[in-house]
Amino acid sequence: MQTYLDYYAHGLSAKIAGAKLKLAKKECSESDFEFLKKACQSDGYALHFIAQVAHKLLTSPDLANEFRGLTEEMIETNYFQARLLPFFNQCSKPLALQLSRETVAALAAADASQDIRDHSFGILEDHKCAYVDIPHKDYRLRDNLSLRAIMVDIGGLRMETTAGKIPGTYDTVVNDRGFVMRHRRPDDKVVFTAIFRDHRNNSYPRLSWVEGSDFFMGRGIKQLGIALSAPEVMLTNADMLTKHIMTDIESLFWLSLAFMDTEEEYGGVQYQQLPHLAYDHVRRQGRKAGQVAKKFSLFRVKKITGGRDLGREIENNGECGTSGLPVIGRRRHEVRGHFRLQRYGKGHKLTRLRWINAFERGTVEDLPLHDLHIVTATEIQPFGQ
Repeated sequence: MQTYLDYYAHGLSAKIAGAKLKLAKKECSESDFEFLKKACQSDGYALHFIAQVAHKLLTSPDLANEFRGLTEEMIETNYFQARLLPFFNQCSKPLALQLSRETVAALAAADASQDIRDHSFGILEDHKCAYVDIPHKDYRLRDNLSLRAIMVDIGGLRMETTAGKIPGTYDTVVNDRGFVMRHRRPDDKVVFTAIFRDHRNNSYPRLSWVEGSDFFMGRGIKQLGIALSAPEVMLTNADMLTKHIMTDIESLFWLSLAFMDTEEEYGGVQYQQLPHLAYDHVRRQGRKAGQVAKKFSLFRVKKITGGRDLGREIENNGECGTSGLPVIGRRRHEVRGHFRLQRYGKGHKLTRLRWINAFERGTVEDLPLHDLHIVTATEIQPFGQ
């Protein structure tokens, strides 16, 4: 599969057809029935179908009753699937990137300055939704766990799982296993969704949160430093390691957008796209649809390459078999310095993303130390789609 989203869509049509989801014409309108028939025949249509159903559920005026009896993981799945809808909406223009190995090695575990965050936020604000695909095993958090993808949107529907009362107006309150789960309507907040891969169990746990917030919700995560069964355990009180990981992922996302934009606009780089066939293409509905899905992505994805000239040393692959990022039992990757947008050229009118070493910006003691933190969890709950 080209990206994680392509992997997620693989086999969905068979699951929908096997579930026998109200195929009777008397229970569906004619247009819904035709759409459902296509969803049973094509994985691309199936992904569009579940995204549309999830969004319709989350915008229901009777959401409390819709959620009654659902577990937190089932609720989180609806939110994740609803976030996929912009990729099928012709009026929206989501941004999709895939980072190369050397780009991950150059940007990972580094802090992003405020000017980079502001610059990248402008890009995200223009697209409303952005997806960053991480190469297989290239952002290792421990031996059997790696970061697989990041999806970010502005003003998306979300559920906040908290352990106490917080100020604000909420539309719906749902209690599940002791948690206070509050549904929030769209606003101007930046919502992050990180998708991990557990290589041992071949599962893909997820973690969602609002930028700069300690409130989160996850699927398939039993011990990612987070105890979902104990609502009193909050990131601010007991799990600073996970908080640091969330911060690392936010920085990687902002740096990725800034790197792409400055290289394209000022560096003259023309990034290639992954082989692409639209979700409704006729070749995705034939007997060779499975082969097509392996070679062509459902979405238009830019493959971001480069990064060796950013000033950070790229380790060879011999130490841990990946782009050089450490895993448990290996030496830690300490970073002193940070990235920032640097003006250059005649009249300082050009901009590029550059690594600023500690000795270039005052004393070492004056600069923050930003490490790549290692997840110490040993158990990840398996789950399906």
